[in-house]
Amino acid sequence: HSATLANDENSTRITQFTDKIRSSVHRAFVGGKGTRDISGDAGLTTEQFVDLIGELLNGNDSVLEAKDVVSDKVKPVKPQPSFDLVDETEMRAFFKDLDKDKNGVIDFEEF
Repeated sequence: HSATLANDENSTRITQFTDKIRSSVHRAFVGGKGTRDISGDAGLTTEQFVDLIGELLNGNDSVLEAKDVVSDKVKPVKPQPSFDLVDETEMRAFFKDLDKDKNGVIDFEEF
């Protein structure tokens, strides 16, 4: 966005580079090379992910090739959300505040 606003001789190159970054990140996640916060324990650390994107930006697409043989019996890891950190009192207060007519339901108009 700032490159468009600047509208100088580098704007096109900056936009192309950011498009290449976005495409590389997307390809990494689709190729099963996402970060741990999204992909779970099987994901890459931040440092590994940054290195992988750097390799893709330099034209090394081989980093997305599968190196391990995956058995048909192996199921993908799904993140397991935890509600241990949710403060129930705070959540009740939050929803109570949204329930403007105090009928115990957050109607569409209230939301």
